[in-house]
Order: sequence, then structure tokens, then C-alpha cells
Amino acid sequence: RHREIVPRIQRLTGEAAQFRVLNDRGLLATWQLNGGERLHLLANLSDQPLAVTTVPGGVVLQATGIEPEGRFDRMAGWSAAWFLEG
Repeated sequence: RHREIVPRIQRLTGEAAQFRVLNDRGLLATWQLNGGERLHLLANLSDQPLAVTTVPGGVVLQATGIEPEGRFDRMAGWSAAWFLEG
């Protein structure tokens, strides 16, 4: 996170964030970075598994609580994944 995410936070543009609530317990947040990159956070904010139908594109920077196959269509409780796109 320190190597990939922190340097990019300095490149956030004003009003650059969007978010969507998923199934009343999940969150998909996207930040538009200068230079065209997008930073995504996909998070399950409950103790119950979360079925995910919209998975961000890009490279996975860090993830916890995902299926063993590395798929993000079902996330364990209290889990999150960071993606960098662009």
C-alpha cells in the first residue's frame, strides 16, 4: 500500500471520488487520479459474505478475504480489495 497507493493519493483531483453501495453492506469506491489512472476500493463492510456483480478492472494491489481462486465475485465478511486501473 505504501509503495503503490500513498504516492498516488497526492495526485487526486478535486471532487474525484465516486461510490456505490453494494447489497446494503458492500462498497465500491473509485478515485480519478491525474494522468488518467483510477484507484478502486471494493469492500465488504459486514460479517456476512457478499456477492459481487461489478468487479473493477485493473491490477490488484492488495486483497483480503477473496475466494481461493482469486475471484472477486464473492467476498468474505470484513474484506477488501484495492485495484489500480489505467
